[in-house]
Amino acid sequence: MNTSTLSNLELINNNYHNTVFLTFDYDWACDDVLNFVFERLMEKKKKATFFVTHESLVTKEFIKYSDQFEFCIHPNFNFLLNGDFRYGRNISEVLDYYENILGFRPAGIRSHDSFFKTELLRNISARNYKYESNLLLSTELAIVPFSNWDKSILQIPIAWEDDEWCISIKKSTPKDLLAYKYLKVFNFHPIHIFLNSFDTSTYEKIKFNQRDTDFLKLHINNDYGVLNFFEEIISDL
Repeated sequence: MNTSTLSNLELINNNYHNTVFLTFDYDWACDDVLNFVFERLMEKKKKATFFVTHESLVTKEFIKYSDQFEFCIHPNFNFLLNGDFRYGRNISEVLDYYENILGFRPAGIRSHDSFFKTELLRNISARNYKYESNLLLSTELAIVPFSNWDKSILQIPIAWEDDEWCISIKKSTPKDLLAYKYLKVFNFHPIHIFLNSFDTSTYEKIKFNQRDTDFLKLHINNDYGVLNFFEEIISDL
């Protein structure tokens, strides 16, 4: 089974059935944590899509591997909704802010906290984005990509996400996911891979000290967790 970036997904050709789309939300992870993930993907030669929240030296290092990695934006609109204009006074300005982090207009977007509304869709359509990937569904459904009402944006649902896995009572396995016959978009967070999270308790202990790698190392879960899950996925592809 192949890996690919989300921008290579084609609705018309239905080319996604035998493809795994590995995606990662930066969520302000420090460079050591990001590098930890990139190195493993490089070693296994797996393609992936990253949704960026902030400037990073690691991004500048790996952005040159454009055949393997795709970089898009992961904007946080929560502040705007609360009347805090640190990223911009409207949706368009927030998009400008995050595009400036990358230094180019990306193919896709995934909003923090799954923020989505018609105004956002119109903005990204006007900017010629190819896709958005916000919606997290269950693999109990037959998940497929679909176009928005005017066919300008491809909407790509997520089939699995690590933080949802961490809070689930019945936890899926890599074998479950790879056997899934529909759209296989998996979403990881570098911090959960680095910590090998199994539940939310590990992250809660470190969330105010994410820039301190030595502190993070003290809280790595030594039992089965997201890192093991991730490594099984990329080893079995």
